[in-house]
Amino acid sequence: MKDVITTQIRSYLPALSRLPKSWKLVYSTDQHGSSLNTLYSHCEAYSKPSSSSYLVLKRSCLLVVRDSADVVFGAWLGEGIQRDKGKGYFGSGESFLWRVRDGALQVYRTTGRNNYITLCDSDYIAFGGG
Repeated sequence: MKDVITTQIRSYLPALSRLPKSWKLVYSTDQHGSSLNTLYSHCEAYSKPSSSSYLVLKRSCLLVVRDSADVVFGAWLGEGIQRDKGKGYFGSGESFLWRVRDGALQVYRTTGRNNYITLCDSDYIAFGGG
């Protein structure tokens, strides 16, 4: 399953995001627990610029979820995951939702009808709206 995601999803990413050869795990419920606050903290710490990195690459995020029925789905978030702080929805048209079905990746891009891409509330994360 991991190969399906990492191999197939790369072709849907923006050009600059395809450049890195490896992925960095920033948060995992297995390693860090199931706290939304911890997810936000890890993502924010990772997206801070450093002298040896490109912020545009570090800010983006591939979210992978495996639910209780063993279904794998997620989102590519060009603007990453950021604590809301009252700003509401954020993100760009390069973001998309995806799922794996019968071993194949299915991608769902924004319609462009609104700017409701990602909403990171203190109690939940939402993608899309309107």
